[in-house]
Amino acid sequence: MFQPRGQAKDYMYYRALTHRLFVDMKKRRASSIHLPIKPVEGTFLPASMVVLPAPISGAHQLDDFRNRLTKRFELEESSENGLAIWRWEEQQSTSSEGDFGVGALTIHHLFEAPKATGRAPLMLSATLLVPPGEEKSELIGIVSELFDAIAGTFRWVQRS
Repeated sequence: MFQPRGQAKDYMYYRALTHRLFVDMKKRRASSIHLPIKPVEGTFLPASMVVLPAPISGAHQLDDFRNRLTKRFELEESSENGLAIWRWEEQQSTSSEGDFGVGALTIHHLFEAPKATGRAPLMLSATLLVPPGEEKSELIGIVSELFDAIAGTFRWVQRS
């Protein structure tokens, strides 16, 4: 996906993007972040997955949050055991001051919490850096499907 360019300013740009990502995750109270540890075809995929509370103060704000999402994104809705599951994609286009740019695709899954538990809805968000012109590539599609498959394994469990 990414070819080495050998320009320090470009590497510093990606380092700054990564730092901003981690600062943002800390502000959003992420409970975990997952990065790839095995290369695919000899290279690491520039991707991450985080688990964090939904950006609302409680389940009573869920409808309002849904309305805000539908104004900005195409929202896919489903349910499991009577609990809402929402999926949406967020695309970011950005470029460095170097001679090439990069964008990002973030796939969000929101899981409504069981009402009797008092838990807040939980989000699983996966971000993949996407080089220009690769937005519709087969690899991006495969990784997106992988993120969806991982999110599909999420289940609320009772605390003991």
